[in-house]
Amino acid sequence: THVDEEDYINGADYKVTELLDRIDDCEMCVIIPSPGMSLIGDDIIGAASRSRFDGITVTTEASYMSEPASVGYDSMISKIVRTACKDSEKVKGRVNLIGLPVILHGWESTVEELRSYIDAMGLELCAAVGAGCTVEELRESSSAEYNICVLPEYCRLTSGVYDELGVPTIRSVIPIGFEGTSEWIRSIANATGKDPASALEILRRSELRAKRLLEGSSLKGFSTRCATYSISIDSEITMPLMEWLYRYLFMFPECVHVSSDWSAECKGRIFMQKKGTCSAGIDMWMPTRHTMPFVDRPILGAKGSLRLLDDIFYSIQRSMYH
Repeated sequence: THVDEEDYINGADYKVTELLDRIDDCEMCVIIPSPGMSLIGDDIIGAASRSRFDGITVTTEASYMSEPASVGYDSMISKIVRTACKDSEKVKGRVNLIGLPVILHGWESTVEELRSYIDAMGLELCAAVGAGCTVEELRESSSAEYNICVLPEYCRLTSGVYDELGVPTIRSVIPIGFEGTSEWIRSIANATGKDPASALEILRRSELRAKRLLEGSSLKGFSTRCATYSISIDSEITMPLMEWLYRYLFMFPECVHVSSDWSAECKGRIFMQKKGTCSAGIDMWMPTRHTMPFVDRPILGAKGSLRLLDDIFYSIQRSMYH
C-alpha cells in the first residue's frame, strides 16, 4: 500500500480501504500490519468494513514479527477460524488436522500421508487448517467431530477457538519416526473408536522398506552407531526427533538448541546441551537456502522418516569417502 512518511503522522487506514476496493478475485483477505504501522493505531477494522470487498476480512492490530514463529502462526490461524467459522451440526467421523505449519518442509506430502491414515481408519478429513485448505473447507471445519493435533505449539490458541465451537482436539505424540507415527495413529483410533490396523499396514510398508535397505547394506547400516549430531529447530519437534535418532539409529546429541517458548515439560526432558560441531546438515525448517523445492522433502510421518534416513546415510557415506 506504499506507506510513506506522512502516513505515520496522519494515518493510512484509507489506503487499506482503497486496496480492498480493488480486490474482487478472492474469498478471504488477511490484513497483517508491519511493526511500524501497528504503532500508529489506525482503525484497520473500520477501514476494512468501509471497503466494497464482500468476502471474509481478517484483521489484527498486533504484529507478531518479534514472537516465535509458532506464536504468530497460531495467533493468525486462530483469528481466521474465529472469523470464518460458526458453530454447526457435527458430522460423526469427520476430523480436521491442526498445528501443521506450511514452514515445515514437505508439508504438502505430510498432509497427504496423514490423510491416507485417516481415510484408512474410516474417518473423513474435512480440513487441514492452515495447511492448504480452501475457504469452503475452513467453513465446514466447525462441523468436524474432532481436531487432530500435529505440532502442539502451532495450535494452542486455534484448538481453544475450536473448543468454543464444540470441536475437541485429540492430542498425541508428534508423528515423527516410524514409532511416533504409529503411536499417533493409535491415539486417533483410540479416541474415535476406530480400528487402526489398515492405517498401520500402510505405515508398515514404509518401515519394511527402510529395514530391508539397512539389513541389505552390509556394514553401512551400522555407520550411524554412536555418531553425534546437533539440532537447531525452533519447535518442540526436537525432543521426539532426538528420541527417534537414538532408538532407531543409536545416535547421540552433542548440541541442542532449547527455545524459551517451549513448554516446561519439553524443556525439562532435554538432558544434554553443550557446544559441538556437525559435519553434515539436514535442512528441515524455514529459513532455508533451498528456496525452490521442486521435490518435497518431508519431516513427519513415514515419508519424513525415509527422507531423514536418506539424508543421514548419504551424508555419512559421503564424509567417509572424501
